[in-house]
Amino acid sequence: MRVALNKTLGPILLLVGVGLILFVVYVAYNEYLSASNILISKTLQTSLVEILSLFSIIAVKAIFLSFIVWGGSLLLSNGIKLLHGEKEEKGEKR
Repeated sequence: MRVALNKTLGPILLLVGVGLILFVVYVAYNEYLSASNILISKTLQTSLVEILSLFSIIAVKAIFLSFIVWGGSLLLSNGIKLLHGEKEEKGEKR
């Protein structure tokens, strides 16, 4: 029973983990392509406000994307462990 569950659940976790990591790569690349230029204005205060607002938006997006990558890597590692454990239960040790 457990081998059958590992056989189905392992590849599913593996694919979901890889899918999440590829999703983050796609979103980050689209953000890179759609980046806006920072216009340097005449006053230092206005330029500083524009730079800090852009930095805060980028920081929040990076934090969310890093959490998604973290979750994807956990799913990926658990999927690999399930597939590796299935081979050991069958007696095919490396």
